[in-house]
Amino acid sequence: MRINNSNDRVHVLDAHANVWTVITDIADSGVQEEAFYVCDLGDIVRKHETWKAFLPRVQPYYAVKCNDSLAVLEVLAALGTGFDCASKGEINKILDLGVSPNRVIFANPAKPSSHIRHAAATGVSTMTFDNETELHKVKSLYPDAKMVIRIRCDATDAQCPLGMKFGCDPISDAPRLLRLARTLDIDVVGVSFHVGSGCREPLVFNRAIASAKNVFDYGFTLGYNFELLDIGGGFPGDHGSSISEIARVINSALEDYFPDAAVQVIAEPGRFYVSSAYTLACSIHSFRDVISNDETTKHRMYYINDGVYGSFNCILYDHQHVVPQPLHELAGSKYYSSSIWGPTCDGLDQVVEDVLLPEMRIGDWIVFENMGAYTLPVASAFNGFPIAQVHVAAEENIWDLFKDILPLTEEHLIMGNVSPNLKMDLDISRDESSIIQHLPIRMQVPKSDSIVEEHVLDGLTKTDPHQSPVVIIGQVKHLTQLKFQDIRNKLEPRVTEDVFKVAVSSLHPSPTDSCSLYLNLATIAALPVKCSRHNTPSRAHAVTRLVQSCTVGVDESIVIICERSDVYASGCAVARAFPVYSRKTGSSNENTTVSVEFVIVPSNSESGDEATELTPEELKVLDDAATGIRLAARIVDTPCNEMNVDNFLQEIRNIGDALKIEPTVIRGEELAEKGFGGIYGVGKAATVPPALAVLSYTPPGAHSTVAWVGKGIVYDTGGLSIKGKTAMPGMKRDCGGAAGILGAFYTAVKANFTQNLHAVFCLAENAVGPNSTKPDDIHTLYSGRTVEINNTDAEGRLVLSDGVAYAQKDLKANIILDMATLTGAQGVATGKYHAALLTNSEDWESIVVEAGLVSGDLVFPIPYCPELHFSEFSSAVADMKNSVADRSNAQSSCAGLFIAAHLGFDYPGIWMHVDMATPVHCGERATGYGVALLTTLFGKFCNQTLLKSIAPDLDVKNESVAKKLRKK
Repeated sequence: MRINNSNDRVHVLDAHANVWTVITDIADSGVQEEAFYVCDLGDIVRKHETWKAFLPRVQPYYAVKCNDSLAVLEVLAALGTGFDCASKGEINKILDLGVSPNRVIFANPAKPSSHIRHAAATGVSTMTFDNETELHKVKSLYPDAKMVIRIRCDATDAQCPLGMKFGCDPISDAPRLLRLARTLDIDVVGVSFHVGSGCREPLVFNRAIASAKNVFDYGFTLGYNFELLDIGGGFPGDHGSSISEIARVINSALEDYFPDAAVQVIAEPGRFYVSSAYTLACSIHSFRDVISNDETTKHRMYYINDGVYGSFNCILYDHQHVVPQPLHELAGSKYYSSSIWGPTCDGLDQVVEDVLLPEMRIGDWIVFENMGAYTLPVASAFNGFPIAQVHVAAEENIWDLFKDILPLTEEHLIMGNVSPNLKMDLDISRDESSIIQHLPIRMQVPKSDSIVEEHVLDGLTKTDPHQSPVVIIGQVKHLTQLKFQDIRNKLEPRVTEDVFKVAVSSLHPSPTDSCSLYLNLATIAALPVKCSRHNTPSRAHAVTRLVQSCTVGVDESIVIICERSDVYASGCAVARAFPVYSRKTGSSNENTTVSVEFVIVPSNSESGDEATELTPEELKVLDDAATGIRLAARIVDTPCNEMNVDNFLQEIRNIGDALKIEPTVIRGEELAEKGFGGIYGVGKAATVPPALAVLSYTPPGAHSTVAWVGKGIVYDTGGLSIKGKTAMPGMKRDCGGAAGILGAFYTAVKANFTQNLHAVFCLAENAVGPNSTKPDDIHTLYSGRTVEINNTDAEGRLVLSDGVAYAQKDLKANIILDMATLTGAQGVATGKYHAALLTNSEDWESIVVEAGLVSGDLVFPIPYCPELHFSEFSSAVADMKNSVADRSNAQSSCAGLFIAAHLGFDYPGIWMHVDMATPVHCGERATGYGVALLTTLFGKFCNQTLLKSIAPDLDVKNESVAKKLRKK
């Protein structure tokens, strides 16, 4: 470990020693003459555990300016914090440790131009602003930066107010700055504030978070989708102080204003981490007595070897009140009114103005606790007096944790989120490349008090968290049932049973919670307690977020504690946490293996399904589903210059090769010749011609034909009805329906689908060019019906109409499901998590909703009422227009009905339309939506027990509420 210590060593403390013991040993040695610090590493570790316990949702980004000692930075990096830097010097200090740039926020709203250029060169992209000039500088010097607007909200009582210098008014200034950022095409990703250093008014955080929510909402009206909230600093760190009250206010405010855990919340604690970790010892080198005029009282002035131009600069800079304590008890000494002065020749160099101290002599030592914040970084060698050196101390157990990983290397750097170096590119033809590689096959419900029987423990692979980090995730009610013997193979020898029990008892999810068992290498995390009737009982979305926040980016294990009915949804949720596509420079090409293991707990269900082991075949379907999900997400994440129609066709051929199926492809002018006017009309302006591709699986003995039809618009400019510059970014995701169907088809066939299954891909790029479709054009679709184009940006329904008509006419499908990122209105109608479902069957409406709840790919129905809605497409010159007349009249339902019209509203089979425009992504990453939904929905058609056990019963006709009402 590299520390500022002449002996370059760490004082390891036994059970009977503490920081004062170290100070006494050094001071009494007779060698030390200058002032010195003792830094307690254990105090920093305990502060980190306190932070995680009280503020589990808030990721700390340590404020480097508070104390930039290398010992502090190394330890905090190893613990997994991010870093708040204010200059290129601080950025360099953090990056030199091997910390990834995405764990740094450049939180200085007024940066020199050279520092902005340096941030761009080093990849530190997240930075704050509060003024117009900063936006113009960033536009010129770093246009790809991710900006965070800093608003002002001052505490009425703070040790060091900051609002007079930084932060814009959230009401009068923030809207103007956001409009300017939008005009300059600058990416603003969130809101930050700082209530003031050393805040003594907890309720200010509620006001500030409420103000930030208002700015979030205003940003949404401009087309921004903010995903970061930075709540700044202000957290106390002295001995005896507590963040419990501040944490209570923050947690309550986050639950009120930011209940969606998709918003990342960070903070910039400084003094909280280091104030009490540093203790300063100074020696008296002179004193003089001042006698009152009447000679009745004496005031003693002590001169020590450090002052306000050195370590005690915190008095001037940070308004700190320091408390002197004699190192040794001076029994029988008289006490005098005293003052303490620094060594320089400046009259301002007064450390303490008036304090009652015992009579001390030259060579005696005075100790000052809570000296870690804003001391060393601002100390100077004024008058030639040296800066105090630092001795590092740690208890034996703390040092055992750190001695193997300090100094840090790339191998040892453990960050709070998944490292960008994580590369798990899938070659789907090789099973060994899959994300779920090491699923134990010996898991079952207990026949004893333990969840897992003794002989079953061999199923949990024995690993050491120090070499193979582990994350344990489950609901609190399941984690409290868990016995240490059930999980010890993943934790020993680093975690004891007592530590495990304390950690479980400390979990209080709101909505989630986590607790470190061993550094960031062993973590236990709790899922939300609340689960409403329209949410998945598996809490799949929270599983994904916890995996993303708790894993460390190396070969590791994830253990899911759940009921058997939640195994499939939970496994799929883990897969979503590890996206494949990345073009970041400097990424490692080495594969990283993530082992996912399950401990099954009994449910309240009366069925005995949960009491059976997971078979190798059931574990394999999880493997295949993970492959399908990550394949779909990779396609959606890939930009059009790498994923055009040709590239998508190659993905289809790759799946065909893996399954030994030859795809049918119709493309280019052949589409026009065969009557596919929808696909051809949308894609004919692009340099890469459009295509219809079909993968068909026809096993013997099938009695039903299922067709899945996917919208595969590899990029959607809107055509001549072109999208604006704020609406067009992200349109690479418009192929999400086709990508999801491709992943689902792969998984279903691998699960031995028993019926005829066709995957129909409607592929095109909606480009602008000389051959673009124009508004007023009339196209004849494969159904034979004519369409007047009144909006070229309503293209998805055109290609899907050709696809479903082909499924009906050529494939003779009696069950047709189309899936698409069809309408922006879907997000308004059913939200970010639930796809919109439109179907001609009341029975299947209930079945699909149930499949969504079971799989984690949530679905909610929208009105199916063609007699009221289809008139929106009336045309005077064709059978229909392609866009509604009234955009406020059930847009998502109308768009789906347009597709149904090309089957015919009298179609005797089952037709389902899934609009997943918003669930296709979470933030800037694809989710692989649809794979889990379709494989669960049609699980009864798979010769695979896990899918059959969770799939809705397709033979049961569920009498809907509408039917019951009509019977009355």
